Amino acid sequence: GLAVVVVGFYLRALRWHAMVAHFNPAVRLRDSGAAFLSSFALNNTLPLRAGDLARTFMFAEDLRTPPATLAATLLIERLLDAGTLVLLLCLGLWMIPADRLPAQWQTWVQQAGFVFALLALAGLLALFLLPKIMMWAVGHFAHTPKGAKLQAVLRQFGSAFGLLRSPALLLKLLALSVLSWGLEGCVFWVVGQALNVALPGYAPWFALSTATLATLIPGTPGHLGTFDYFAVLGFGVYGIERSAAASMAFVVHLLPWLPVT
Repeated sequence: GLAVVVVGFYLRALRWHAMVAHFNPAVRLRDSGAAFLSSFALNNTLPLRAGDLARTFMFAEDLRTPPATLAATLLIERLLDAGTLVLLLCLGLWMIPADRLPAQWQTWVQQAGFVFALLALAGLLALFLLPKIMMWAVGHFAHTPKGAKLQAVLRQFGSAFGLLRSPALLLKLLALSVLSWGLEGCVFWVVGQALNVALPGYAPWFALSTATLATLIPGTPGHLGTFDYFAVLGFGVYGIERSAAASMAFVVHLLPWLPVT
């Protein structure tokens, strides 16, 4: 399980490095990787997403990249993660065993999966429109001194989304997103094997999607409680008994939290 966690974090660090290197080809993976892992360690121990702020501002000088550009890459990273996880959630909704749902719910759940999948794809497409929307909004304040400064920062922020205009880079980012989160689901499966819990089919990846999407809800440092509760719910949909699901959720939460922190 730890080996899979290490590979998964490496792929996610590689994804962020690809975005930063688009603007500063001289940046080394060692430096961007240190910033990446440090931000996770801070998020695991401090409230209010302190690690994200650190990755944007504290490491800007080391990476020789403007904070506005780093903030844009961080937003793209989060949107790629959310889109991938929603698609995993949709697959899980379509694969719920028929005997786990009342007959009148089956069609509704499948339709919900289809709608969520469309929303995820629409969200990824919206990445291309976000910079233009922001520049249009800030244009109303351009005539004031503060507005002009804000417009300059937002223009720098918006220009960072230009990396998505490269089909090769975009495909690389999407592939790394799918691979890294696919491996994260393998951690759930490995923990189930270690605890001698039989996990049916797609259950590990469905629990991964419910638990990780729930971390978007503001909560404690390291998402203690939020992650675990929704992991138990995800396992429960596939028929895993609550105490076994809670044991798996605890170990799965500890595996990536402890080494990075």
